[in-house]
Amino acid sequence: MMDGLFERIKESVKICEASIRDLKRKQRTISWLYPTFQDRVNKIGDMGGLRLTNTDDDNWDFKVHSGTKKDTWYDCVIHFVNVKDTLKKLVMNRRLWTINKERVDLRKLASEFVETVNVQTFCSCPSDLYSGFHYIRGLPRYDAKYTNPEHRPPKKRNPRQYGAQCKHLSAVMKALPFYNTAIAKWLNQFYSKEIAEYQELAKKELGVAKAGAKELTKRMESEKKPMERPDGRPERPSSGIRRGKTHLEDEKPTETTEDLRDTLRKVWGSFNK
Repeated sequence: MMDGLFERIKESVKICEASIRDLKRKQRTISWLYPTFQDRVNKIGDMGGLRLTNTDDDNWDFKVHSGTKKDTWYDCVIHFVNVKDTLKKLVMNRRLWTINKERVDLRKLASEFVETVNVQTFCSCPSDLYSGFHYIRGLPRYDAKYTNPEHRPPKKRNPRQYGAQCKHLSAVMKALPFYNTAIAKWLNQFYSKEIAEYQELAKKELGVAKAGAKELTKRMESEKKPMERPDGRPERPSSGIRRGKTHLEDEKPTETTEDLRDTLRKVWGSFNK
């Protein structure tokens, strides 16, 4: 009975997703479990480092050397989630475009993409499983465990659930920024069509915004321009007091001008996120 209740509670919890930035933040607690953890990560480089062995449209596969055993390699996988949604959001950000604003800058896009895209990860080493990292990354608030989820919590080895990944995945995360050129080429290889589509959408929305801004400026200037009398002299500004009225009335912009102003705020806001 309790098992059934536990499963229903788990199903009712909203599934979230974790970016590489989120996993790095969670990983900061690992030193409370392993005080010399960073030294262990650095040892991997001394033993043999890591290699990118294969890529497809949503996976990057690495071989990472053991930090303690010679000629021992482990398989690490970075699985990218919701790539197209992330790219659409980033391409619409004009700060990631070239200086002349003609197109998105793939290097800038790649740098931001690798930090913000949601991921799921896996390592074949025993520590990633027995230290509880498979379980931790599979929790609903992360949903960052690639392949089958692990339902057994690390009650003995990591009861407080510190960290999020083993030293091999940490080495991969640490190395990813140095793959910026490779990421840019990967995006161009597998997602050039979508990037071009999002670029055109951004240009179209920007064109609408510019036209609207021009029209708004024109209308505001016409509202401020004083009316001329028949003799050519400008009409005196209205005091706001109308005949037959005993109170002051503030002059208000026309409804069409206000509507246009609100629309422009929304459009420009999408480019400045």
